[in-house]
Amino acid sequence: MPDEVLIDELVAAAYDLIQKSDSGIVTGDEVARSIGRDPADGGLYDAFQAIEQRGVLAIRSWRDGVGLPGSVQLP
Repeated sequence: MPDEVLIDELVAAAYDLIQKSDSGIVTGDEVARSIGRDPADGGLYDAFQAIEQRGVLAIRSWRDGVGLPGSVQLP
């Protein structure tokens, strides 16, 4: 079960980074680092999966199958 607090932190950070991005696209690694999380943290994958399923953010690609998203943008 994904951590709801982590999900909220990731969504807020992603929205902030996306707004500041010229392309409107950021990576899961950038989002994780912006909240002080190690990108290797397994809980991040579950949280990003939940975010994608809820349609809160659009995740267009995943790195290495079970890694962090390679592309995160607004839906």
